[in-house]
Amino acid sequence: MRSDSAAEASGVSVADAARRIGVATSTLRTWERRYGLQPSARTAGGHRRYTAADLAALQRLRQLVDTGMPTASAAAIATTDGRGTRPAPAPAGTEKLAHQFKLAVERLDAAGAAGVAARIIDRMGVIAAWTDVFTPHLQSAGEHWESTGEGVEREHVGASAIRAALVRHTMRRTDASARPRLLAAATPAEAHALPLDALAAALADHRIGSVVLEMLPAVAVHAAVEDIRPDVLVLWARSRDTSDEALLDSVVNRVPFVGAAGPGWLSRRLPRSVVHLPDLPAAVNAARAWSS
Repeated sequence: MRSDSAAEASGVSVADAARRIGVATSTLRTWERRYGLQPSARTAGGHRRYTAADLAALQRLRQLVDTGMPTASAAAIATTDGRGTRPAPAPAGTEKLAHQFKLAVERLDAAGAAGVAARIIDRMGVIAAWTDVFTPHLQSAGEHWESTGEGVEREHVGASAIRAALVRHTMRRTDASARPRLLAAATPAEAHALPLDALAAALADHRIGSVVLEMLPAVAVHAAVEDIRPDVLVLWARSRDTSDEALLDSVVNRVPFVGAAGPGWLSRRLPRSVVHLPDLPAAVNAARAWSS
């Protein structure tokens, strides 16, 4: 008899997938018919099989539904990796703008880099700009510094320019009179909170107001929750060392929806009602689904 790992490598049947996820086979067929969560592999004999990636998406959907989220909204989040779709082509001129941004950072021209970053956001939209331009730039700058010990000043200029452009976009798109519906906070030990600025900017395009807090003690996060009373709380952690299970546990019952954002939570056991948000599209979809 094959092991579970071997079975997952080649895919599992509908019945086996249903057992693993904890739902009826008819539920899987409904999710496939209505939301496109279908098996992506086939055996040599043509029988459909759920791969490990398929199972992960189904498990994510089940977890979201168990928190009370409508199934359609949960399915949108569970399929944010775009499985089976092609990404939209980048707008014309994007590569040129990305090169201009890099050159401005190399010159330590913070104002010029911020201006180019703002144009990139206007041209591509927040999510595409973050995913296709800003994140690769930051990763490359970080890797260069780690391997050579040089260039940290340029890494800081780039991050500051990106933040300035994101905050500018958020301020332009946010209704100042509306109640903030999302609170985005870095865990107390997390010093890198730029992804939360990206989240706020992306949500501003959907007229969802937010408050971003960086590296505050747990007591301050609790106070902010009481003062703002958000519909959604997102806690960001970049690494396991900065993730904070105690803080996460302490806010679970205080906010309608709590998301644990970032790679820092991957190896942590999350409360059943907390959803892991691995990337910006997932966080945006969750916030849109739960903001009333």
